[in-house]
Amino acid sequence: MSKDIASKLDEDDIADSTLHTDKYYLAVWNRVEKINDPIEFRKALEQIAKELNEGTFPYK
Repeated sequence: MSKDIASKLDEDDIADSTLHTDKYYLAVWNRVEKINDPIEFRKALEQIAKELNEGTFPYK
């Protein structure tokens, strides 16, 4: 990781290597699999991001 990117992370950020688990992928898939509208898809991804920031999205 470059120093520039690393300097923008704070101590509570989750590393991708620990985030992208089977549980994470399944939870994302369950949220988006039936969405056919691009706007609703984006909203679902934004909600996932919000939950990740809050520590409430399942990935462990």
